[in-house]
Amino acid sequence: MTKIVFFLLALYSLALCESQEYSLGNGFHIPATSAYVGGYFSTKYMNRAKAHQDYYKIDDVALLGYGSYKKISYLVEFEAADFYTKELTNGGQSHLNSDMHAERLYIDYSISEQYQLRVGKFSSPIGYWNLTPINVLRDTTSNPVMSSIIFPKQTTGIDLSYEYLNTHETKADILIQNSDDIDKKYNNIKVDRHYGVGIEINSDYTSLKFNSGYFRSETPLYHDQNFYYGVASFLFDNDTLKVSGEIATQFSDTKSTIPYALYFQSVYTLWEKQYAIVRLEAYKREETTQAQKDTIAIFAYTYRPIYPIALKAEYQMHSDTKQNQFIASFSVLF
Repeated sequence: MTKIVFFLLALYSLALCESQEYSLGNGFHIPATSAYVGGYFSTKYMNRAKAHQDYYKIDDVALLGYGSYKKISYLVEFEAADFYTKELTNGGQSHLNSDMHAERLYIDYSISEQYQLRVGKFSSPIGYWNLTPINVLRDTTSNPVMSSIIFPKQTTGIDLSYEYLNTHETKADILIQNSDDIDKKYNNIKVDRHYGVGIEINSDYTSLKFNSGYFRSETPLYHDQNFYYGVASFLFDNDTLKVSGEIATQFSDTKSTIPYALYFQSVYTLWEKQYAIVRLEAYKREETTQAQKDTIAIFAYTYRPIYPIALKAEYQMHSDTKQNQFIASFSVLF
């Protein structure tokens, strides 16, 4: 892993020195190739007053490589999450985590205009939120709780998709994982099996999506290893207003493990480059001794001086008021 990281850093330095054309967010073009090298980072400040938590964090530091040749394209992404944390309470302790992990590492092959095959480790093509793993490109700093508890965020295997253009654009896909993760330490759920199907229907400003699947956890969750999920999603976007939502459930062979998890979000363009966001969330999670549940209201503001740079702020109100918190972040894609 270390050798790969050093190799990517070398490519990045070469591109930085020799590339004649560069625009922020698109990476540096490596001369005489079709390859690009870039990356991103994000910083975050969080204050949870009632829980006496106050810290600053360099949240993500990542390297990206991508390119294409004829019918083949690829993407490589290595990330150090929670790279540096500085507590502003509790004696001002600091923590450094410089380990780089493979978040995405895949190859796409265009079989035809309608069929595409993806092989490697990739973001599970479930819902809409999970398809935007880079902080700077998301609407808010925080992620909906639903996006991290229902299904594995990354899949190591294959994804075969089919796209049909008619009155409505329809896309269907099937994903198969029948092995360990490429990087077993970097996924929200450690799995060695994951099978899923999805269908998406698009028309003008509206999109609907349905996903269902099965995964096997390497370590028991809720005293079970086999889990099933279903997710229904929608998206409306007319440039001025974007409204989206996802509702999901998860269950095992013996019981309902997460009866419901959902979010509903509205993004309104206040002025050019400035956005107001409201998100409502709710979930119920069955534990071994008692149920965990929460309802959350999030009020946020995002400013993008240019698209690959984002300054964000949000305030979260939880049903458990000790979890109320203020979050601000600065992130750049280069």
